[in-house]
Amino acid sequence: GVARSTQGRRSALHLFRLGDTMLRVVRDSRRPLLHLFRTWAVVAPHLVEAACHKERHVSQKAVSFLHDILTEVLSSRSELPHFHMGEALFRPFQHIMQLELCDEDVQDQVITSIGELVEACASRIQSGWRPLFGALRTVHASRPDAKEYLIGEYTMGKSRAPVFDVFEAFLSTDSVQVFANAAVDCILCLIKFVQGLGEGDGRESCSNTQGSSGYSSLGLCLPALDYLRQCSQLLSKIYEMPSRPMFHGAHLAGLTLHGAETGTGTSEDSLDTPETPGEFDDGSGLVCVWSLLLEHLASAVSACPRQNQPPTLSLLFYLLRAVAHLPEGPKFGMYAVTHLLLPVMTLWLQRSHSSHAYWEEAAANFKHAIGLCSELVVEHVHNFTQMEIGFEGMVSAMLRQLFRLLVACISEPAEAISRVGCSCIRYLLVSAGPVFTDEMWKLACSALQDAFAATLQPVKRCSNELSTCTTASRSHHLISVEIRVARPSMHTPALIRIAPYCDRCARPQVFLLESQCVAKTPSSKEGLEHAQSCVLIIEVLSNISAARHTKRCPNFEAVLVRLLSHQVLLQNLLELLLLDEPAAPPGSGSLLQVVTSAPFLRHISMLNLSLVFDLLLDSYRAARDFDTRPGLKYLLMKVSGMGAPANLYRQAAMSLGVYGQALLAALQLLARDDLSAEQVKRIVAELEQEDNESSDSSLASPSDEDHQQQQQQQQEEEDEEDEQPHRRAPSLGVQPANNADWCWLVKRLHRLCLELCQTYIQMHLDLEGAAD
Repeated sequence: GVARSTQGRRSALHLFRLGDTMLRVVRDSRRPLLHLFRTWAVVAPHLVEAACHKERHVSQKAVSFLHDILTEVLSSRSELPHFHMGEALFRPFQHIMQLELCDEDVQDQVITSIGELVEACASRIQSGWRPLFGALRTVHASRPDAKEYLIGEYTMGKSRAPVFDVFEAFLSTDSVQVFANAAVDCILCLIKFVQGLGEGDGRESCSNTQGSSGYSSLGLCLPALDYLRQCSQLLSKIYEMPSRPMFHGAHLAGLTLHGAETGTGTSEDSLDTPETPGEFDDGSGLVCVWSLLLEHLASAVSACPRQNQPPTLSLLFYLLRAVAHLPEGPKFGMYAVTHLLLPVMTLWLQRSHSSHAYWEEAAANFKHAIGLCSELVVEHVHNFTQMEIGFEGMVSAMLRQLFRLLVACISEPAEAISRVGCSCIRYLLVSAGPVFTDEMWKLACSALQDAFAATLQPVKRCSNELSTCTTASRSHHLISVEIRVARPSMHTPALIRIAPYCDRCARPQVFLLESQCVAKTPSSKEGLEHAQSCVLIIEVLSNISAARHTKRCPNFEAVLVRLLSHQVLLQNLLELLLLDEPAAPPGSGSLLQVVTSAPFLRHISMLNLSLVFDLLLDSYRAARDFDTRPGLKYLLMKVSGMGAPANLYRQAAMSLGVYGQALLAALQLLARDDLSAEQVKRIVAELEQEDNESSDSSLASPSDEDHQQQQQQQQEEEDEEDEQPHRRAPSLGVQPANNADWCWLVKRLHRLCLELCQTYIQMHLDLEGAAD
């Protein structure tokens, strides 16, 4: 039949008779507890269904019955051990809040009822805290400023929102077991208030979450953070107890951590550090709950509104430092950084999807977070590297994870994020380098290799693609190699916007010498947009077929940002290898100074130092290869609007200058007493003999087929070098036999002098040819 309104027959509803009957049952003190709960199991589902009725007077009465029934039971009966009476009583509130039919009016009534019950019977709730927090965890509000229980002036130091009275009562309980049973639910509920009451997926982190009425989610975030701090302090006190209670829900930490580590850890990390927090736990689940708190708080940083991120970061790193100072805290502290903090930061970086629009809002807080991560890792390295108990494996795993994150930052197209990665690597090496072990220096050098490879990849790709297409056109008698400059469509506005770095100074700083910086650059907005959004497209046109072999090079923005970061990395190496005080910025004439002492060279082994030298040579070789592409140089000049052909002379001079001075400084440090003119002559003679023997063996005339195979093998090596630029040793490089060997430095210095002489002679010949 047709549904009719029940407004005119309120007292005749079965709901009223059912509620009155249930109230008579709970008020009868002679009835055993078994009778009460069998009745409650039948009545509670009907009250939950009625609470979501579309007519307000029905739902209101159903929630009122629930409130009255719980008040009667809690005031007259106490919960016996192992009988979760409170959990069964409060479970209907959680079910109501989880149903989609629950509107905001019903939600307001439920939250008000919970507040009144906590105020009247907080000590008797016992196991009821778990469903109670489950209900609060599902709170949602389209207009939080209209909810009295969510309004507070906590930021002014006056009062918190009334909803937090529930958490105050729970954390003030005298029973440690009650806290242990509901600690996980309390933490997850507080994390919900830190993230905000919106129903989004965390994208609101780029907004202020502040409405026209002046409501700010910061009023909910700050008291929630304070209660999370209290939870951590209670966990710390329980951790020091001789007998610890069992924590309910601790298994959830293992599940969430396993999901967080997927795709971020490697087998190499698993050899050094524990995989789960259970390996630190004594069976009570306390450490698992603690790790769950840290993990969810770290995840909330990127998901919460932007204005909530600084105080959340502050609490997160306060807790990470606190856990490391417990009696058995160092291992757990480093585990939390390696497996909780750094993977979450990596996911935050990946959420950007290389979008400039995302970093416009989130860059400041992300840079703050990366800086705090680096500072915390430096503290752990200093505190735990030289302890009697061997923590070197866990420290190395922590450093490895952080270096991966910083290299990923350097690879970002946003200049602010790329530069902060370079700065943090420098901070790590300057602050923690003196206490690094040889294995840690090896990790640092490997990270520098990856960083150099990432910053040089776009310009190397442009040079290699142009060289490959030009060689193919010659070998296959093709018509031409056409290079076009394309602008992205309007559907990709992120590439067309004007970034802060795309100004009149950035391009000359990368592509021109100081004497060439007077060249004109575009001053109009249109010129800047054009320079940033250009993408190079190389097409090879064939006589045999009409097919076009097209290769798209990186856009101008990627080349510019990576080379700017590469200059920062070169400056970092200059300060680390040559300056007495790396924290002080070098002067303009630092490359010409005579280095009398190089303190950081004392901490680096010869094998690791050779890796650093190879990086400088790789930078020099990339600049030299770029100089052999006149077409690309003039194309970039036209694209960027500079008044002179693009060049990387500044990069070549800096890399080779640092390389030469570092060689001299290392020789002065290692061979000060043993070095003599006779020894240098003998080493140089041996090197020349080796070079002559290698050149004589290559003079044998191969057949045409062998020559073709050699060319093909050489091309494959070049392609492999393009994919992994730092794996191949530079031609100027000589590797040390061991850490006590210093002869390799003399050999490298000799080859460097030969390279400079040949380069100078070639430049002189080129000038004479141009004059003729």
